Amino acid sequence: MRVPLELTDQIETYCKKSGYRLPLLTGKVPAGFPLNATDHISEWVDMNQMMISDPDNMFLIEAMGDSMEEDHIYEGDLLIVDGSIQPQHGMIVIAAIDGEYTVKRFFKKDNAIKLVPANSNYPEIDVTDNMQFAVAGVVVRSLHQFSY
Repeated sequence: MRVPLELTDQIETYCKKSGYRLPLLTGKVPAGFPLNATDHISEWVDMNQMMISDPDNMFLIEAMGDSMEEDHIYEGDLLIVDGSIQPQHGMIVIAAIDGEYTVKRFFKKDNAIKLVPANSNYPEIDVTDNMQFAVAGVVVRSLHQFSY
């Protein structure tokens, strides 16, 4: 794979650090009085291992629109997608239909495939033989950005 020259420093820094580890604090965070975080570290969590199980087959894609809001996927969220997972009934997938990508729940009964939004304002999509259809991957995590 060719890497753009302007990204080589970032990639080198990342490789040297081997990703990031963050402290996992014990207990729950109080909504009242603050706690001293360093006194409550139970372990360190490797973010690479937690979020990326198969880096050769995973990618990020940004969610657009509101058709999956009832599944807590919102406009601007980054979706972590694993292309090596075989989609099963009920999983959230990134699917290509006639060259257009969408994020929906995958439903399969017998040989019929349906893509179902998580917002009643949108119709279900019945996948037919005259459509070019493929599943690019299964959504394994959604990274939500808070706006302040």
